[in-house]
Amino acid sequence: MIQNEGDVTKEIERISSATRLYLALTKSFIGRKEVSRKTKMTIFKTIYRPTLKYGSESWVLNDPLRSRMQVTEMKYLRRVQGLTRRDEIPNEIIRKELEIDPVLQVIENQRLKWFGYLIRMSEQRPTKRVWEPRIISNRKRDRPKLTCNDEMAKILRKRNQEWDRAKSIAKNKREWNKMVYWDA
Repeated sequence: MIQNEGDVTKEIERISSATRLYLALTKSFIGRKEVSRKTKMTIFKTIYRPTLKYGSESWVLNDPLRSRMQVTEMKYLRRVQGLTRRDEIPNEIIRKELEIDPVLQVIENQRLKWFGYLIRMSEQRPTKRVWEPRIISNRKRDRPKLTCNDEMAKILRKRNQEWDRAKSIAKNKREWNKMVYWDA
């Protein structure tokens, strides 16, 4: 859910509160040693992470929101491992042991996949017609709001791709998927 000013903070808060509820309901399940790690990770991949990243294709994430997403993910993963933050185990080590990609990388891939889908979409589709809306509002003096396209351009630069070249690659689904799922 995007607010009329393009703010996604309320959506992130919804996800965080859903996550807190989920953790409260499953605290005994995730923390139990009788339940295998494989089962806990299956729950993570099929229920928890999809809930966490639902609707992320249209988000414009700033650094505080990125941090909240990572914290929410790591709470679950640490619980699966039987660890706390006090154990001072780096996130990368926990993810490597659990063989899991960071949620922010998964969201990035999902956004790239959506971008490719938008490029290949027919011009008559309503989604394509409202793809590049301009947010019109009376804003205080500040830097302008980032748009989904600004965020996409940042992801593409990170992957050494230019906007126009990426749009031409996206027209070929097979080539685009190779670019989306590159090994970082």
